[in-house]
Amino acid sequence: MQPLADLGPLVGEGDDSTVSSPLPRPVSAQAVAAAESAIGYPLPPLLRRIYVELANGQIGPHGGVMGLDGGFWTFGEGIVDRYEERLAAEIEPGEHP
Repeated sequence: MQPLADLGPLVGEGDDSTVSSPLPRPVSAQAVAAAESAIGYPLPPLLRRIYVELANGQIGPHGGVMGLDGGFWTFGEGIVDRYEERLAAEIEPGEHP
């Protein structure tokens, strides 16, 4: 399996001119494990590899993947904060959060 870090030069190539900053640094496996513990389930293997091998978020279209604490997120939150916020939200059936 090719290490994701080898894809680094390819990230950001294309026609999306909204990306203007370098990618956040990858996180440790311990940081991913802490996030998984906080949300109560494991992250998908590809997402785990992205965080540990390539960058702490900002990968992908439409703003990219949210980062873990200290990583990329448009509104300044990490995935754990966002997950906990949505758990606490009082949402009516059929309402989108």
